[in-house]
Amino acid sequence: MKFAKKTSRPRNRRVSNLRQRRQQHLLDVKVRSRSATQHRNRRFLVLASKLALVIALGLGIYLGAREGAKRFFFDNPDYRLSTIEVQTDGALPREQILKTSDLHEGENIFRVNLAHVRDALQQLPQVDEVQVVRKLPGEIDIKVIERRPVA
Repeated sequence: MKFAKKTSRPRNRRVSNLRQRRQQHLLDVKVRSRSATQHRNRRFLVLASKLALVIALGLGIYLGAREGAKRFFFDNPDYRLSTIEVQTDGALPREQILKTSDLHEGENIFRVNLAHVRDALQQLPQVDEVQVVRKLPGEIDIKVIERRPVA
């Protein structure tokens, strides 16, 4: 009888057969799939949180700026219309200009639409040109140039 030489297995040799390796691979895929799903969900949650934070921050800045403008400009008593200066080079009365322009002393100077005032005065038949200027803190100047008859 011969004594068989006992050899040690190489370390990089697989111990399992083909069937065991396939099952092990399937298990690895399931574990990787679960961890990949968790990682994907975590990334989505972080992205959604960042997006919600940016939207909330933008909304806060917008509403804060709007409230600040309202308090400092539109509701500020320093910007009440106190003087309406009317200059005309013809016979158009001040009362008609004020009635047509729909300006009233005491209203906020920033709420007055100067283009609307100019267009309303331009509709009068005797008016050739109109300039409307806002002077802070509480004055509006209206300069009217009337039409001249062609001789």
